[in-house]
Formats: sequence, structure tokens, C-alpha cells
Amino acid sequence: MKAQLAFLGYALSSPTFHSPERGYKANPNMTTMARGMVGLIAAAIPQHPQARDWADLFAAEAERELTEWCGPNGGWLEAPHYMTASMDSIIGPALALRGKNLSDVAWHEHPKLKLTLAWLAKIATPPDPRLGGDRHMPAIGNTYLGERTCLPGWAAWMWQGKDAEFSRNMQWMWQAQGSPQTPGIGGAYPGAQGYSLVMLDPKLPASPPRWGSELFPQAGAVFRAHFPSDRETYLHYIQGPMHQHYDYDEGSFILWGQGRPLCEDFAYYGRAPAADHSRVDDGFVEQLGNEGLIQEFASGTVDYLRGERAGWHRQILFVKDDDPLGPNYFVIRDSVLSGREADWRVWVATDEVPRLDQNPVRLAGRFDVDLVVFFAQPAAVQLSTEEITRRTGASGFESQQSSQHCLHVNMLTDQPVAAVLYPLGREQRTPRMTSLAGGRAVKIESQFGVDYAMLALESFRLAGEGVEFEGKTGAVQIRQDAVRLSLPRRGKLALKSHRLDNSRPSQKTVSRQFRP
Repeated sequence: MKAQLAFLGYALSSPTFHSPERGYKANPNMTTMARGMVGLIAAAIPQHPQARDWADLFAAEAERELTEWCGPNGGWLEAPHYMTASMDSIIGPALALRGKNLSDVAWHEHPKLKLTLAWLAKIATPPDPRLGGDRHMPAIGNTYLGERTCLPGWAAWMWQGKDAEFSRNMQWMWQAQGSPQTPGIGGAYPGAQGYSLVMLDPKLPASPPRWGSELFPQAGAVFRAHFPSDRETYLHYIQGPMHQHYDYDEGSFILWGQGRPLCEDFAYYGRAPAADHSRVDDGFVEQLGNEGLIQEFASGTVDYLRGERAGWHRQILFVKDDDPLGPNYFVIRDSVLSGREADWRVWVATDEVPRLDQNPVRLAGRFDVDLVVFFAQPAAVQLSTEEITRRTGASGFESQQSSQHCLHVNMLTDQPVAAVLYPLGREQRTPRMTSLAGGRAVKIESQFGVDYAMLALESFRLAGEGVEFEGKTGAVQIRQDAVRLSLPRRGKLALKSHRLDNSRPSQKTVSRQFRP
């Protein structure tokens, strides 16, 4: 057996097997797998004369990937499903090399590994009614439908004696996904195969994390309200250079409202086109090296994001209510400044053909929550729709197929699209929505109160009905027992005699609350 392991060590470390240094490589996780196998062999026969060289080969690759493939606040170079393959190929050898005198670094305790595993947990979906209330990885990029992962459970075990709170949070997320035993769907996941009984401990303490909306500068962002609960509102947004093994989906989002899936990804069936995602398709070639970036982000009472890619700016304002069943909604504004015409789409998980003769459009969700879409701009929006069905390669759900209907707008040159995406309980009345300031602001009158939401690419002024605003984005939330003013970016906002200024913008929204 030792002779066979030695043969594998020689074979797998040879450049005739795998040589990324010479340009002979494939998808990123395959390099991780190749180097991880060599590290495992070194740990299995540490007395072999080449064991140190084999361990060094793994260590050099692990250092490179954890340094270059993980962003400053988490994220990973590849989509979540293929990230699980890389994690299996790093964590297994990292644990195996402990105490073998073949490495001076405790790779399983690397801070970037911790950030990466935390990112995967933080972007997990709300509890999914199709999985009996289990959470799962978002089906973004080349990731399967309803795919759950044991990686938070591994993290809880690895950090139990080093960061108790992190361990408890990861254990909670592992249990919230139904305590799965493998890193993902499909494949052998050989890095730690056979050790699940050791690395997954159901007796470890668990506690829910206090996660909110968060920016992952190289990968995207997640928006959350009322987490953790069964009535979370959630949006995951993709943007940045960590974008391999994804679809043509940069700038797209998935959305859950009041704990139910409303705008989904069709999951992994190949490299899906831009038209299959909730994004703007402006015809710009999406290839490695020309990705966009999130330019602005702020979180707090309301959250704000602006991402930019080749002249396409997508802005998102997330207005959050204290009630999980209240007005928790998104305002999305898209501006294409490149001179290119574009197609704007949002895909909705509904079985009914949308009515296009009204604004707002109310789309019936598949559970007990609908999605109301109001177009504040253009003034006379011309909508079309289509339905598509895609079959993913594997699924945690009963079916591998998913179907959605889209709302489609043909964006004319230099004509922005601004829309409110408003989750609404099946029994709740559709709010009255009014476009203000040429579509740069919206007034929303609901059974909960009155909101004013402002969002534009350039600073503007709004005055009327007691509201005075100057800036790019802000929100007024008027309720029976409280009024809240919020400014995520530089600006001024007033309601009658109550004023709010934000003169030093940061990643924290400035807000003020008072009694009406």
C-alpha cells in the first residue's frame, strides 16, 4: 500500500499530470484537487523522502488560492458549488498534515479560509418551504437547485476551541441546512471522505448569528431583513472579479420576500446567457478580466448599493420595515451610459402569465407571498413577457426543472429603468404607488403607512408634501407610531421641521427616528 501511495505521489506531482505553471490546467478547482491529493499522500507516508516536497506543493497552492481567490471580506473565485470542491481539497490535506512536521502553517486555521466559509454561510437562502424549511446555498452561477452543504459544520468543528461564537454560528447554519453530511451535490468529495463522524458533531453548541446586509467587495453583496426567521426578506447580488464557473450573470440578483422565493436563478445547466437572469443585457462581452465592481455600499435602517460595469450602473435601495410582513421592498434603478441599447429583465417564480396592461404589476407567487413590480421610469413603460423552463444537472428539490415568467423592457439609448420590487402577502392589498421627480422618487401608500423612496444616479432635489430632499438616495417611512428618515449616502432630508444630514458618507446609513 505504501508503494502504491508513493507511485501516486510521483505521478500526481509530475508536470505531465498537471502543470498550471506551464499553462496546462482547467477550471480553478481542478488545480486545487490535484494539489490537494498530493498533500494527502504526503500526510499518509510522511517518512517518504519526497513527502516534504509534496507537502510544499500543496502548501504553495493553498497559500496562493487563499490569498488570491478569497476577497477582503470573503467570497471565492468560483460559484458556490465548485467552491465546495476546492474547500474539500484544502481542508482535508490541511487537517491531515497536522503533526507530521511537513508544514509550518496550520492551514485549517488560515484566516482567509475562515472568511471564505463564513461568506458561504452568510449568503445562504432563507428557510425554503420546498425543503421542509431547510436553508441552502443560492443557486447562483454553476450551482444546483436546493444544494445544501456540510461546510459550516466542518467550520464549527475546526474552530470550536479557537472562536467559540464563530463555531456556534457555523453549527447553527449547518443545522439550519438540515445537517447535511457532504460538501455539496454530486462527486466523491474525497478530501475528507470517511471522517464525517469526526468532523461533524451534532452535540456542538449552536446559536443563531446576528447577520445583516453585507458587502463582499470582490464577489457581490447580500441584503437581509428579519434574519433569522421564517419571514426573511433577502436579495443576493453578483458583481466583481471573483466570477469563474458562473453564468453570464454579473449584476443579476435573486430575491426572497417574507420568507418565500420570488425571483430565482435557473441554476446550473451550462453557462446560461444574460437573458436568463434578472439583469440588464447591454451586449457587452462578459469575459475574464472585464468584470465590474461595486462602487458604493451602505447598510443600516435602509441599505444601498451601486455597481458599475462598462457604463451600466445598477443601483439598489433596500427599505426595511420593523414588521417582517410590512413594507420590506427594493427600488432598483438601471442606467446604461455607454450608448448601447439594452434589455431589462426580472424573472419571477410564478405560474401565472403577468398582466401587462397595468402599473404596478402584481405577480402571484407560488406560496403565500406575491411580488408587486411598479415602474417609476419610463413614464409609459412598454412591457413584454415570456416563460422559460430549464433543467439543472442535479437538484435538492423533487424536480430538476424550474420555470419562471419575466417582465421585459427594451431600454432605449440613455433611458433609465427604475422599478419597485415589493413583496406582499397574498391577503394584503396592493399599495398605491406614485412616481415623483421624473421617476427618481416613489411615493408608496400602504396599510402600514406612507413611504418616500429616492434613488438616482446623480444628485437631485425633491420638495412637496412636507418632504425636502437633496442627494442621490434616501427614504422616509411614516408609520402611526414613528417616523424614520434615512440617508445612506451624502445628502439632506427633512420632513416638516425634522431634519437629517449626511455629510460624511461611509458604509453606515445615517438615520433618525421620531414620533409623528
